[in-house]
Amino acid sequence: MKDDSYIGPFDLGFDFPYYGLTYSQIYVASNGMIGFDSTGLKSRYKKPIPTDSLPNNMICWLWDDLNPTDSDVPEARVYMDTVGGQCVIMFHEYPEYGAAAGDVINAEVILMPDGSIKIQYLDFGSGFDIGSGTIGIENNDGTDGLEVAYLTDYIHANLALQFYCPSQWLIVESPSGIIAPGEADMIGCHVSSEGLETGSYVTNVCITSNDPDPDKANMVIPVQLTVSDTPPWVCGDADDSGEINLVDILAVIDFVYNDGPEPANMEASDVDNSGSLNLVDILVIIDFIYNDGPEPSCQ
Repeated sequence: MKDDSYIGPFDLGFDFPYYGLTYSQIYVASNGMIGFDSTGLKSRYKKPIPTDSLPNNMICWLWDDLNPTDSDVPEARVYMDTVGGQCVIMFHEYPEYGAAAGDVINAEVILMPDGSIKIQYLDFGSGFDIGSGTIGIENNDGTDGLEVAYLTDYIHANLALQFYCPSQWLIVESPSGIIAPGEADMIGCHVSSEGLETGSYVTNVCITSNDPDPDKANMVIPVQLTVSDTPPWVCGDADDSGEINLVDILAVIDFVYNDGPEPANMEASDVDNSGSLNLVDILVIIDFIYNDGPEPSCQ
């Protein structure tokens, strides 16, 4: 790779999600960037993140005036490997422009199929200027990004940075639209816990409009999702009263044998985990209440 240049595209071996888009190839720039397109990747003039001027759509492990062809550092190498379901780009004995022998950095960038990015810094020479570059990630048009460091001594030996792709647990059906004055509309939102670990997740739905009332033109609606591996109800509590008693038995009997209404909590009523209510559910609840039988356990 030449000074102020880039190489690629290289196949990742998987589809990589990045700021709402998906990429299967990358470019490697000589000046400390991994790009998802080649536009502007020759630049050595680092900038803050995000900035909409080119280049965009990149991962900056150390965007600076670097030079892998420096004659004083013939050991400089870039290695790439996609074995094992990940992509690793390693920068070995990598010099900055005008480096003296030993003024190099050893680092690597790792991309995972789930959209996560890891940047690892092994070490660098005492004469390597670690505080003159940009570290961070930026989307395809420079309107969004995450700056880790800009023109500051941030990195150190054995440092690892991890970027995670946020889980899309809240989906808004209509991201934009037009409505006439005085009319109303309903925007559907879906929440999914698929693939999420237990815990609390918080985000905001931001609504921007041309409403002349400044208090209505920009609205922020907080949304919180709590994911738990235990149900928020008591197994066997068919009437959803908070405890298991005779009323629960009668509710299930009425539904199963008398064509009565569904119990208030169908999931809590299915104590044998069969997917439907039947005699077994009734017997399990009776056994627990009156015969000191095992506590119902819904799955």
